Amino acid sequence: MTLWAALAVLASSLPRPACGAGYYVNAASGNDSNPGTRELPWRSVARVNHARLRPGDTVYFRRGRIWRATLNVPASGLPGYPITFTAYPDDPTLPRPIMSCTEGVTGKFWHGLLGNGSFRPEHSGTSCSPGIPGWKIRSTHGYSCALDPQSDGTDALRIANVRGNTDILSSPVRLRHGATYTLEGRVRAGSRGRVYLYLYGSAPHRAYLITDENGLGRWIPAGRKSIRPFLVTSGTGWLPFTIRFSVTGRSEVRLRASVRGHQGIGWLSDVRLLDSSRNDWTLSIGDNPPPRILLRDGERISQYSVSGSKRWYTVGGPSTVVRYLPRASRPSARLAMGVRRTGILLRNKSYVTIENLVVNGCEGAHGNALTQGAGILLSSGSSHNVIQNVVVRNSVEGIRVQGAGPQGQLNTGNVFTRFVISNVVRQGIALRSYSARNLISDCRVFDVNMLPGDNVREDKEAVSIGGTTGNGPGNTIRNCEIYNVGTHASGGMGIAVFNSPDTTIRGNYVHDIGAIGIGVGANGGSPDGSRSNNVKILYNVVARTGVSPLAAPGQGIGVTVGDHGSIDGVLIANNTIADCRLNDNKDGGISIRGVVNPDGTLNTIRNVVIENNIVSGCSGTFPRALFVGSDKIVSVKNISADYNLYFPSSRLLPRQWFISFEGTNYTPDEFSDYQRNKREDRHSLIADPLFVDGARSNYHLRLDSPARQRGVDLGLHHGRQGKVLVGRPDIGAY
Repeated sequence: MTLWAALAVLASSLPRPACGAGYYVNAASGNDSNPGTRELPWRSVARVNHARLRPGDTVYFRRGRIWRATLNVPASGLPGYPITFTAYPDDPTLPRPIMSCTEGVTGKFWHGLLGNGSFRPEHSGTSCSPGIPGWKIRSTHGYSCALDPQSDGTDALRIANVRGNTDILSSPVRLRHGATYTLEGRVRAGSRGRVYLYLYGSAPHRAYLITDENGLGRWIPAGRKSIRPFLVTSGTGWLPFTIRFSVTGRSEVRLRASVRGHQGIGWLSDVRLLDSSRNDWTLSIGDNPPPRILLRDGERISQYSVSGSKRWYTVGGPSTVVRYLPRASRPSARLAMGVRRTGILLRNKSYVTIENLVVNGCEGAHGNALTQGAGILLSSGSSHNVIQNVVVRNSVEGIRVQGAGPQGQLNTGNVFTRFVISNVVRQGIALRSYSARNLISDCRVFDVNMLPGDNVREDKEAVSIGGTTGNGPGNTIRNCEIYNVGTHASGGMGIAVFNSPDTTIRGNYVHDIGAIGIGVGANGGSPDGSRSNNVKILYNVVARTGVSPLAAPGQGIGVTVGDHGSIDGVLIANNTIADCRLNDNKDGGISIRGVVNPDGTLNTIRNVVIENNIVSGCSGTFPRALFVGSDKIVSVKNISADYNLYFPSSRLLPRQWFISFEGTNYTPDEFSDYQRNKREDRHSLIADPLFVDGARSNYHLRLDSPARQRGVDLGLHHGRQGKVLVGRPDIGAY
């Protein structure tokens, strides 16, 4: 541990100074007029945000309570005297306090095939009254519809006519071929009418759905027989309905509600369409206005587009993302919507400790440090803070460090440790512009960009260090587990380092990644000239990368340079890379690559050391253990590859390339030719590393492994997770 990190952790563990005051907050029994004692606590986060806190003070939030507000830290501490925000009582078996970015939903936001976004608004024909998108009046003769409040607190779509039979149509919803769906909801008829419900496919394969006494639906082609409703109801009580049906070659479906009888009235409520094959609510997008998207108190809802382009909206704002519901869940009466960008904000605050809290459902935003958002956001010169033992989930971004203004406003010396981030759309934790000497350690980041609707164009990275505008030096990520990143969507990266010099990536376990496990990149666009120089990638285990069906690249560890950029100094040592899937012609278990600039010039990567690594079992279209770009694509100078162990996949074809080095390709049988011609990997070998149990992700070495004591001493005195190295090192991460 470096001196700055040790000091920060030490400061956070010091006993509270005698001069520090304690303030208590209880959302259930507190009152903001109270003095804030344990017996007479405050109630709201707003009271905390305006408190006159001093160095050494502690604010305690009651476990098991939820606050729907942004905690805006009002003051800074001093070295050794941080201002601390934590939980009480000191009983870890009780639920942690929650800072939620969501608000409760009133009835009008969840009803019918309308407020939940399940059906897009019509752009032609006569629509229902304002505020009820997604429905079109089929006949305007003596007909009306409106939004009626109900006694149970929800709203319902009222259908009424004064003579004859009238009906309305929902907008069409596009369905998946071969999928099974469930349509459910509630319907009620007035005293003078009956309600008929029909479900039928749209052109080009129009058909009608009829049901038997068990509520199972089957499709009848148009014209075969007269249309039959799947449900007819009369009387004054609510009648729930549920039907299941499968889809074969039909692209869209509509719901038609018809009211018959003179002055007949009917109501529809809680109508939803479930893709039973995936346990996802199928939500279609309208262009004007955006649909209102709901969530179960901070959990994301997956959304699909009618047009097929994966678009997102958030309630009440222009941002392009929302939450999703876990696949095994279904909406309940306890619904909420995301309305705040940030759960906990530190703007130009230092020596603050945040611990033992949960942040839920934050919207996030694009823009600079003044408009950016995340579950926890540090910005504009926030330094020497400790964020520990927190949980951030169901948000666009988990934790973000964002600079603003000149280089002098660095966010430095922050420690992020023992935290968990899950179910986010874009990034788990991101140290963006102007972040220096920050430590990320002992964390878990998982389920990032995991739903099919998560195909956002923005970065999809569990841990991101750096950005286009460049970072300060000395950031570290170590001893973290990172997994399930973009494996079902458009890819993603486990750890991404970009324009961030002197970065250390050590002792992490990165697995089940849609695209790249650990990626280092740089370009010439950074205004302060930042480059990813002197990056160290040590003792990491990277397994099962490139597994997204939509991902192009799939390196285990990749170094890439472009846009008139350069990288000087990369040490890739004692890593274990296993079972990566490689899909691009510049992929490799370890890949050193670049792109040609538009003006034809080459970018430069120099002084790269690749030693003591295991690369085993890489498969795919280009199953190469090592790729070093040709001199026509990127200028690679002073590279040293040696003392590595390579083992081809059993799926490698007899003449398939295994090593690609500066434009020349070699099969496993030609490995000695590669060693002789390129003068690289002269002490390396091709052999089974003999993992203890690679099939169960145990990448420790057996006692008879050929990687035992075959590495070279690189002066690394400590191995994975700080273990002291004795004697000649083994090859690999363990």
